[in-house]
Amino acid sequence: VSANKAFATMRAHPVDKDSMATRLRPLKDLFSKSIAPVRDLPAGQILSEDLICFKKPGSGIAAARVADVVGRRLVKDVSAEHLLRWDDLAD
Repeated sequence: VSANKAFATMRAHPVDKDSMATRLRPLKDLFSKSIAPVRDLPAGQILSEDLICFKKPGSGIAAARVADVVGRRLVKDVSAEHLLRWDDLAD
């Protein structure tokens, strides 16, 4: 009986996951991590795993995309505090 009441309550109060995801997006960016250089790097540097680290917030290239970044060349100088963006990398 209690499970039946719980299902009735859930059906009466549906959750709009799209609006919730939009509302929680700033928190996701704040608590996820981005790819960053371990030190200041010059333009033309080819990125390797030992030259990158992961830092908060997640407003740059997501840490999960590290395989897409390793082996790419920087198109401009970047500082150690900079979170990498796709426009920092050559195609």
